[in-house]
Amino acid sequence: MLLRIFVPLLFLSLWFYLRNRMNYRFFVPFKTKKRYIYLFDALMLFIAFFRYTYKWQTPELHNWYWSLFFYGGFLLLGLLANLIITMIVWDLISLRCKKENVPANEQRRSFLKLGLFSGVGVGTTLVGLKQSEDIEIQRVEIKHPKFNKKNEELTICQLSDLHIGPTLGVEYLNKCVELIMSTNPDIIAITGDLIDGRVDFLRDQLAPLKKLKAKYGVFFVTGNHEFYWKADEWIKFIQEELNIEVLQNSGKYLDTPNEKIWICGVSDYGANRFNKSHYSDPLKALTCQQDVFKILLAHQPRSAFKARENGCHLQLSGHTHGGQSFPFNLLIALTQPYFKGLYKERDFFIYVSTGAGYWGPPIRLGIPPRVDLLTIKST
Repeated sequence: MLLRIFVPLLFLSLWFYLRNRMNYRFFVPFKTKKRYIYLFDALMLFIAFFRYTYKWQTPELHNWYWSLFFYGGFLLLGLLANLIITMIVWDLISLRCKKENVPANEQRRSFLKLGLFSGVGVGTTLVGLKQSEDIEIQRVEIKHPKFNKKNEELTICQLSDLHIGPTLGVEYLNKCVELIMSTNPDIIAITGDLIDGRVDFLRDQLAPLKKLKAKYGVFFVTGNHEFYWKADEWIKFIQEELNIEVLQNSGKYLDTPNEKIWICGVSDYGANRFNKSHYSDPLKALTCQQDVFKILLAHQPRSAFKARENGCHLQLSGHTHGGQSFPFNLLIALTQPYFKGLYKERDFFIYVSTGAGYWGPPIRLGIPPRVDLLTIKST
């Protein structure tokens, strides 16, 4: 947790230092009027307080004014991120102009500063806010040579990275469930990060998931966020109260008309950091008695390397959100081997969902939320 706070602050401090050294003063809190310094400090204190209160999730706090507080806090984080990105882009443009000795017009520069911050920063935040609610079905066709030609096509509806919590609740989940059920899938796969909170805080918010029905079953695997909020309690709740089958390094045969299919799942890739008993083991999950078509549910795409080595034919993952918002989608490839859409490596396929919800700020700029419908056929 400290590392997550320290690294961004270190980056910003370095950026401000370099800007001072290079004599750029577009938005340097340490070289402006005191009232702006106080405003900047107040925002930082609010974010620190907000981050702390986010851990207070109890049923007593489940009311409209606390929901407004959480929503406003996350939206402010998104707005500040967009403003900082705007500042960096401006600095890069200013640096190029200075190198080319472009004469400065102070009046026009002031106008551009105001326009950039009020227009670009606020505008991109509002567009991303709107896009975060525009959930639709993403249809994907997978033609796999190992899928038995005698079998009819198999449809899997994947719900990933919903992050039901203080800012996403029962109304949004109802919309997702209606979309899923409208596809009439053979399998429903929930690939982790379903929640962002404790069981006693979110129990009622997840009630719509009881409506999920599929021909061969509804399956769930844990994501990293389940382990942030006591994974054992969530696993018990999902199995016993939602009647959804949780796959923990395990699998089962699906009796399709002409041939069995093995569907399996693993705990989150980093689960052992939270609980040693929840290590992620694709080999154990993929081990079955027959040579059949194997589908693995794994929250993080990083599981693909062991999955491919151990005979997996198709892996369904999430975790990345596809970057969630521009320009972070341009950076996500640096940390994830597979980050969005369908990838093929010989007879191994992996599909990475961009997710149905969002984490943190309610913003999805250029990467709208999706429920995925995958249709598997033989080549």
